Amino acid sequence: MKKIVCTTFAALFLFAVLVPCVSVLASSSSVSYSFVMEKRNVDGWKNGHSFSLPAGNASISGYISSEPIDITATADPYVVHYSLNKKGFLGLFTTGYGTVTGPAFGYFSGAFDSVPAGDRYYLDIWKSAVDGWRNTGYGEVIVTY
Repeated sequence: MKKIVCTTFAALFLFAVLVPCVSVLASSSSVSYSFVMEKRNVDGWKNGHSFSLPAGNASISGYISSEPIDITATADPYVVHYSLNKKGFLGLFTTGYGTVTGPAFGYFSGAFDSVPAGDRYYLDIWKSAVDGWRNTGYGEVIVTY
């Protein structure tokens, strides 16, 4: 009986100690974005939209809508790609941290590679070719650490 009480007490003690540790380890940080793309590319760096991220596992989630704007628009809009990049020293070199492919309409999410802490991060949002559709979207880049 004494062994069962001690084992139960030890299990409860470990649970009480580990639960706060798990919630501390599951912290996150996010950066919001929005865009309108009428051709084939929106370059966050060229548009002056860079941001800082902490080190951790990066992901993206968002919403996109599309509407035809050209008489030569394709029957369906092309999928949209979201690349997370970081400019290096003096903005001369670029390091890529993965690409997530989203739909032309609706909600999406996906994971990038792990990122080191730093600034000069930006999104490059692009399609494989001009399709005659205007894409409008918004969402968040999230880093869990």
